[in-house]
Amino acid sequence: MSVEELSAQESFDLNQKTDQNLLASFFSSPVIYDGHDRVMRIPETLVIKGGGQHASQGQAEMQKFAVSVGLPVPTVHRYFSALAPHHHDIENTEEIEIRWYIVMDFIPGPTLEQAWPGLDQNARDEIFKQVAHLVMTIQSVPVDGMPPEGTQTVGVGTVLGLPSTELALLQQQASCKIGSTTSGMLVHVSICSAPSDFKPFLFKKMIFAHLDIAPRNIIIHESSNQIYLIDRAFAGIYPLGFEQAGMYFQVQGDFDIEFGEGVLSTLPSYFEKERKQLEKISYGLTTEAWL
Repeated sequence: MSVEELSAQESFDLNQKTDQNLLASFFSSPVIYDGHDRVMRIPETLVIKGGGQHASQGQAEMQKFAVSVGLPVPTVHRYFSALAPHHHDIENTEEIEIRWYIVMDFIPGPTLEQAWPGLDQNARDEIFKQVAHLVMTIQSVPVDGMPPEGTQTVGVGTVLGLPSTELALLQQQASCKIGSTTSGMLVHVSICSAPSDFKPFLFKKMIFAHLDIAPRNIIIHESSNQIYLIDRAFAGIYPLGFEQAGMYFQVQGDFDIEFGEGVLSTLPSYFEKERKQLEKISYGLTTEAWL
């Protein structure tokens, strides 16, 4: 980074910036991650995430909730929407639509995926313990105070933080089944081509979950070595056990299998039944639907 760029960042005052100022910064700042959304580093201590498919008001609210209950995630300072092109093709005016942008803390340090090759077995075992403790902490968070904006669409369904009194309205708006739970929360199947005799999913307990815990989504703080969980694109209210079950389906990176097995072996329960249920549900709503 040049002296001029560093000087400009040091004078950055978020309180003095309009949403349009931040949007301009998003398209002109250094890129630190490029995927479904792009993460741009603005001043020395902040980043903006957005411009693509996953950033949303719900994701921002979910992350603010996580911070409020003491989970180790980057603090959200502001979020906003704007008419803008997709970050991968800013010259394409046909792709201009409302997109969401989230301003949050920059966490200095490598991702666990980057650090993994240099960690010995003792260090990896310690990471397994930290992540297992984090999973248990997340699952102990009461879901009653979660924001309705925390609704997230995932491959299996959309998990809604809404009271069961909204059931009739939701059924009118969707051509698919709604499953209720003993806690009064709802699960709304996102694939709405289910047959009329499709049975709703029934779950006894709903919990807060990240549902994408993997080395690529964990940052190790360079000073404290504390782990921080990032990328809450799939975070929401899920049935108990789906966090553990989901770890079987998140094998994307080079070290995910070893990481997943290490964390799951440290947790008190594998939730094998839930893993098999999730696997069958995923198959039924995807592959089998086209057979």
